[in-house]
Amino acid sequence: MFKNKISIIYKLITEPRNGLEEVVDKKPWVLLFILFVLANAGRIAGVSLIFAGPGTAGRFIITLGLSIGLFACFMAWILLTGILHLSAELWNTEGSARDLFIMLGFCLVPMLFIMPLALIVYSLGAEMNYIFYFITAGIGIWTFALVVAAIRLAYNCPSQKALLIVFTPTVVVLIIPAVILAAFAVSIAAVIF
Repeated sequence: MFKNKISIIYKLITEPRNGLEEVVDKKPWVLLFILFVLANAGRIAGVSLIFAGPGTAGRFIITLGLSIGLFACFMAWILLTGILHLSAELWNTEGSARDLFIMLGFCLVPMLFIMPLALIVYSLGAEMNYIFYFITAGIGIWTFALVVAAIRLAYNCPSQKALLIVFTPTVVVLIIPAVILAAFAVSIAAVIF
């Protein structure tokens, strides 16, 4: 039983598409939540270790980050699933929000490497923090690629459409404030002149 769960994680690392398909088929909820907690706790603790160190302030930040951060990450996971599902609906694709929710949770597998990386970099000294930043950026790209693969699988769409589904909410979030700011500037200019 445990070996089957580890094989899912291994497949997600070595064969992401097959791993995501197996996740959708088996729906291992317990493993999903264990992975979610480990990945996010490791990410929060690893980043806190690099930025704050292991002293009193670092322990406080890690404790506060874990207590608030895990809840915030869970809420962000639910919100992201809803936003991406809405975006997919806007692009006329059909799929399951539940499958997307499960796959997005398993897309956190690369985050499992952040805490061990932070421990290694911390042991090398503060002057080596750039290694942490560089590799963490790579982990972020890897996670993004898994999210795009999850959308492709959940909505049975090509990569281009999956990228549109991902970037549509981002563009909307950037354009709406820009339009509001422009309207505000125009109304201020009309009052002044």
